[in-house]
Amino acid sequence: EALFPRLSDAFPTELPHSTCRLEDFLWAAALIDTRAWATVAGEEVTSLVPAADMMNHHTFAQGSVQRVNRDASEQGSPTSIQDAVVTVLAPVKAGQQVFIYYGELSTASSLLRFGFASLPNPLDTVPFELDLSELSDAHAAAMAAHGFRPDAQQLLRAGPPSWRLKAMLRLLHLSVDGGEEEALLAQIAARDADPSSELSLENEAAMVSSLREVLLSMLAQYPSSLKHDLDLLGVAADSPMRRLVAECTEVQSADSEAAAMEEGAELTDGARACLSHVASQKLILAHNFMCVGEMERAIALRRERS
Repeated sequence: EALFPRLSDAFPTELPHSTCRLEDFLWAAALIDTRAWATVAGEEVTSLVPAADMMNHHTFAQGSVQRVNRDASEQGSPTSIQDAVVTVLAPVKAGQQVFIYYGELSTASSLLRFGFASLPNPLDTVPFELDLSELSDAHAAAMAAHGFRPDAQQLLRAGPPSWRLKAMLRLLHLSVDGGEEEALLAQIAARDADPSSELSLENEAAMVSSLREVLLSMLAQYPSSLKHDLDLLGVAADSPMRRLVAECTEVQSADSEAAAMEEGAELTDGARACLSHVASQKLILAHNFMCVGEMERAIALRRERS
């Protein structure tokens, strides 16, 4: 910010005050950052590739990008020149958009690097941290023996909760009161027992209950519900995302729903991309809520039969 308006003061003709403003600089920098390609032409550089940078990303893109080096000595260049060659791998009708594949991008990465968001995105994750307020030395030893790092940031993905997360929660629910559970902790620390599978029915129930608490605490951080977000984004009623919301009651409402944007409000491209990122995270929570519900029903059925 210190450069504006100092640049215009120093170079009033080349950089007039009317066009050399911080917002103009940020716009230009974002334009370059979201269109630049990493290329190698003698050394690694960032380049703008006209025409090719107009192609949007799609997971099932018809276009494939290759970077081809060619000798440029005849043109007076001391190094080779790298061409970007786009090859279409599937039939494309006249007027149909040609996509290329940017790589494995989470919604956060695509939003920050390229200014767009895809919904849903199977590569997305939701970061969270475990409550370690009651972590004892015995728990820490058992965690370390199996390579678990409960103090590190955890990542939640769509689908069943990871075996690693469930194992850590099983360990955290073993008491250290000198009884059988503390002895089991010692066995786990000695690698004579494995927390990646069920330790006991009651411990499994406690683990599943903690999973639900983790998901609810994560969901509480959002001011609006997933249903409300999908309404704002105009997601079709027959979309699989809508069916997931209909089945997962936890993501249908939020305490501060009134604070969210009104339905039918016109979204800017930036707001739509950001809302898609948030909705993608809530979809991950919805998938995990459904998995937790199945585990809860299985535990209840086992208790009835025992």
